[in-house]
Amino acid sequence: MVVSSTTDSWPPAGQPFTVDELDRTPDDGRKYELLDGVLIVSPRPGILHQEAATELTVQLRAACPPHLRVIPEPAALLDNTTEFDPDIAVIKQEHVRAAR
Repeated sequence: MVVSSTTDSWPPAGQPFTVDELDRTPDDGRKYELLDGVLIVSPRPGILHQEAATELTVQLRAACPPHLRVIPEPAALLDNTTEFDPDIAVIKQEHVRAAR
């Protein structure tokens, strides 16, 4: 049995969470996201949810005009205190960045 502590991941009381702290959250099967420095923790989606998201991705791709892209499960980093992980995002082609 392995025990891990998240004490070092949490910011001081009264301070917002940042992306740096989010990167240090445990890999415990939960989904960790930030919204304006507030930590949001939710369970990972199940199979039915994933199947619905996949079907929606297929439908959106078929209907999307050429200047837009449908991207499944990206991490959306908006600033140092907001990062979320939507199931599907529709973004402008010019905002797609190549993998590094």
